Amino acid sequence: MKAHWKVILPSLLLGILLGAGAGTWAQRKAISRLWHKGPDTERTLKRLTRKLELDSAQQDKVRAALEARRVKLSALRDKTAADFLKIRSTMKADVEKALRPDQRQMYEAIMARVEARHKDIFEHQMPPPGRKEVP
Repeated sequence: MKAHWKVILPSLLLGILLGAGAGTWAQRKAISRLWHKGPDTERTLKRLTRKLELDSAQQDKVRAALEARRVKLSALRDKTAADFLKIRSTMKADVEKALRPDQRQMYEAIMARVEARHKDIFEHQMPPPGRKEVP
């Protein structure tokens, strides 16, 4: 009986780890797709049409509402990214003003490591490719 647990427990732990890793990867992929492309109007429309049995007139109205949402969310995302970058650059400049030159070099190295470690997060904060950069 004990021999079975020596096989079952590692298999169970490996399954948990693989499942968590795959779930994290899928979630990041979905967030990235949503960030770069915005909500998928046609996909949402198909799902609503199937579940609610929408006729063609309703589909046209729902499509218009979904497209209006996509445009508004895109504008909000652009504004939020711009605000975030402005606040972050102001904070960095204020901190650098308070530091001596030797501390400033160390601070820049620290911030470079932080940004490298959290590159995926900062990429989500930045405007998606194809959009103009914000100051």
